Amino acid sequence: FDIEELTVGWRWVSGRGITPGKHLSSSGNVAVPRDTLSPGYTYVIEFFATTMVSGALLSLSIPVTIRVDLSPLIAAVAGPNGAIPAGAALLLDASTSSDPDNSPVAMTYVWGCRPVLTVGASTSGAAKVTSDDPCFFDTAGGLRTGG
Repeated sequence: FDIEELTVGWRWVSGRGITPGKHLSSSGNVAVPRDTLSPGYTYVIEFFATTMVSGALLSLSIPVTIRVDLSPLIAAVAGPNGAIPAGAALLLDASTSSDPDNSPVAMTYVWGCRPVLTVGASTSGAAKVTSDDPCFFDTAGGLRTGG
């Protein structure tokens, strides 16, 4: 066989914000440039090799799928410690929470809890049961304890 020059490399196939066919590397190694891949999306790159053998073009391509996972959100919730008297205002502040991926989608919060109810009595004390009833209600934009 008369083998001519072997050409190898990597190129983009598909993915958010990429140009299909654009070369990533002209060697057997590939390093995707920093901040090229967006969290939450899937990309496909392709290894390729071409050569001429006795005048015939031979080519090989192997697709590789890359899934970029989203990082967990970092919740930082500030509020009072301990018991809150019935009817007292309760302010929870999560404004310092962050998204490590800097997603353009706004973060939202859902607050809730289940009250612990005292039921019956025994020699060792009252039994405690968790209720499915909410323990907070929204009044004019503020959360207050139910009571």
